[in-house]
Amino acid sequence: SALFKEGGYEHLSVFNCYRYLTRSPEESLEIILEIETASRLPVTGLVNASNLGFETGEETILDSLPYAGELAAPSARGRAPRTPGCSAPAGRSGRPAPR
Repeated sequence: SALFKEGGYEHLSVFNCYRYLTRSPEESLEIILEIETASRLPVTGLVNASNLGFETGEETILDSLPYAGELAAPSARGRAPRTPGCSAPAGRSGRPAPR
């Protein structure tokens, strides 16, 4: 439709860095690219839904931020989707360890 061609839509990709199929930003990117190819719609933003179910705590979320930042980086896809809040807080680095 004309709406999609004009870019008047939001195509959000939801990721969870604790899922067994997306333990690395590269694995998440691969899935995102597959979805973009199948839908023929570029992803316009990312949603960090990283959690460990009932075991999820503040650290779980904070530990996922470097992964989110790496996935959102322009170098990951040649362009950066709009991803507010996908940068690591001061003093945090590295990928979260599987739990």
